[in-house]
Amino acid sequence: MNIINRSVFLLLIMVSPIFLKAQSDRLVVSKTAQCFINKHTNQFFVFDDSVTYFTISATGKKWAKHHFSFVSSDLNFEAFKERFKPITFSNGRIFFVYGGVGEVYELKNDTLKRIDKSFKHENQHSNALVEYNNRIFAFGGYGLFTFKNILTYFDNYTKEWHLQHTELKPAERCSPFFQQYKNDLYVFGGSEGYGTKVINHLDCWRYNFKTNVWEKLGLINHGYSNVALTIGAINSNLPFEISISKPDIWVINCKKNTIEHYKTNSNSYVIDAFFDGTKKHILLKNKFQSNYYIFISPSKDILKNKIATYPFYVEQVKTNWGLIFLGIVGCLLIILLFVYRNKLIQPKKAPAEKYLKLKNHQLFIGDRMINNDLTLLEFKILLTFIEHKNEPIDIVALNELFEEESTSLSAQKKRRETTLKSLREKLAFFLNVTHDNVFLESRDSNDKRIKKFVINPKIIQY
Repeated sequence: MNIINRSVFLLLIMVSPIFLKAQSDRLVVSKTAQCFINKHTNQFFVFDDSVTYFTISATGKKWAKHHFSFVSSDLNFEAFKERFKPITFSNGRIFFVYGGVGEVYELKNDTLKRIDKSFKHENQHSNALVEYNNRIFAFGGYGLFTFKNILTYFDNYTKEWHLQHTELKPAERCSPFFQQYKNDLYVFGGSEGYGTKVINHLDCWRYNFKTNVWEKLGLINHGYSNVALTIGAINSNLPFEISISKPDIWVINCKKNTIEHYKTNSNSYVIDAFFDGTKKHILLKNKFQSNYYIFISPSKDILKNKIATYPFYVEQVKTNWGLIFLGIVGCLLIILLFVYRNKLIQPKKAPAEKYLKLKNHQLFIGDRMINNDLTLLEFKILLTFIEHKNEPIDIVALNELFEEESTSLSAQKKRRETTLKSLREKLAFFLNVTHDNVFLESRDSNDKRIKKFVINPKIIQY
């Protein structure tokens, strides 16, 4: 920083009203400094280089400097800051998790080193990283060419990652926002994209860690117009509870389903902001020209000029499937009673009669063509009967149709009888008549031993 810029920077710090009211000193940091809150001690932590980190109580004024050792065989600390996200346990333990899930480092006894027995999964980049009951969870993300809606967790004993199986869950997405209240995790926003198509999810869900159940709460209120929702969560390890885009400040509470809108007169360019555990203090990361600095301010000094309060999401109307089922059953019963009543009142109509007919060399029964339902021999036999109309046919004369299949008379006879029986059964089925009403049988007037057959004239139209 040159002398002129440094002088202007210090002057602004001295005279800016927001700085005058801030309770803490300003800590100059780099753009990639990692900031987070220790849940156990309610202290803010800042990691910016490989040898020192800073802490300050939410109510404190002075930043405390600590020395630590960074142990890694394949990463320098600058690359580490870009690829790993810090997260704290309720018992105060501090971890750094790889962005795509897998590798985990822990700060213990002023040494930051890897503790997992896993590998870089590359499966959940831009996930929502949360902690529950001293266990790390990661929801959603992107990896291996697909967007995810899975929930995974890191086992502190096996040092491996596992999948948390759930039933109904939100749609696939990366960069989702989250908030957490005791046993409930609230997830909202995020996006997925395929080619030039980008889908911004504007829904809000709640997951209960104890019951392992997801519930859709509703859609984010259109009145809340914030570009952050379309960009997605930048700090995937921090809850999205306050958003500052001068002159607007938004405070979101998913549990209460409220969003409070404030106005600010400050000209400071706020890069990031998040609450401490009590919501009474806010860590602010500001930028002036190419310089970045962090300080802590009481919430009441930032959130003074409230404009409005309204619902954050439009609640999902819960479907009472029991009532719907009873309604459907009731309607069906009414319809059945109405139909049954009409059948009792109205005289029964005689079923429409069906007839066999030959049209354009195609056989029909009613409007149905039956060519494909008959074998070639059945088709030929039926045509023979139709060609003779009401003239009875000597059954032996049908043997001509079987000469190509067998030279044995006994074989021809057996084949003829089998085919004629099959044809009679099919026609009886299609015409809805008895077998005896398909072909009429008679005896030859000169030789009573000779059987003759003719199609029943009641079932055919010529």
